[in-house]
Amino acid sequence: MLASNRATVVLPAMFAVALVLGVAAPVFSAEAPQKVRIAYASRSSSAMPQYMALQRGYFKAEGLDVDGATAVVNGDVSFATPFTSTFRGVLQGFPMKLVFIHLKKGPYYVMVRPDIKDVQQLKGKRIGVATIKGTDQLVAEEMLQAKGFNPNLLQAVAIGDGPVRMQALISGAVEAICVAPPHDLMLKKMG
Repeated sequence: MLASNRATVVLPAMFAVALVLGVAAPVFSAEAPQKVRIAYASRSSSAMPQYMALQRGYFKAEGLDVDGATAVVNGDVSFATPFTSTFRGVLQGFPMKLVFIHLKKGPYYVMVRPDIKDVQQLKGKRIGVATIKGTDQLVAEEMLQAKGFNPNLLQAVAIGDGPVRMQALISGAVEAICVAPPHDLMLKKMG
C-alpha cells in the first residue's frame, strides 16, 4: 500500500485518537505504551480505519496499546467511533464529549429480498438492524421516507453485525436490512 493511501485510510482514526486523548507520543518513546480502548458500533467498513491502524501497527508506532470494544458501558473506553450511540449516551448523561466527526454521511444501503419490487411492499415487514434506533436504522428510515414510505410501518429487529444481517435477509428472517459495504455489493452479486 502506498504511503499516501495508508495515510488516507488511517489518518481519521489516528487524528481522532490524538484529539480525544491529547497524546502525541513520539515514535521512539522509552515509556510503556499508553493503554487505549476504542469502541466501535459494529464490525463494518465504518470501523476500517481503526482495524487497519491496529493491524498495520500504526497505533503501536505512536506509543498506543489499543484494544477494541463494541460498547461504551462501564467507563473504560477512551474513544468511540459510533456517532449515534455516543450522542445518545451524552443525552442520557454518560460523561462523554463529542469531539470530532469524520464522516459527512454514512455509507449505508437498504437491501431487500428479491421478491420486493416496490418500496410500498415493505408495509408490515421486518427490517434487520444492528441495534434498535442505531445509526443504520435511522439512516434506513430517512432513506425510506425520501422514497415516500412511512418507516413506522416497518418492524425493526435488532440482529447485530453486517454479516449476520446479511444472512438474516438471505434466509428470509427479515425482508430488508440496512448495511454498509461490502455487504451491499455481496448481496447484489447474489441477486
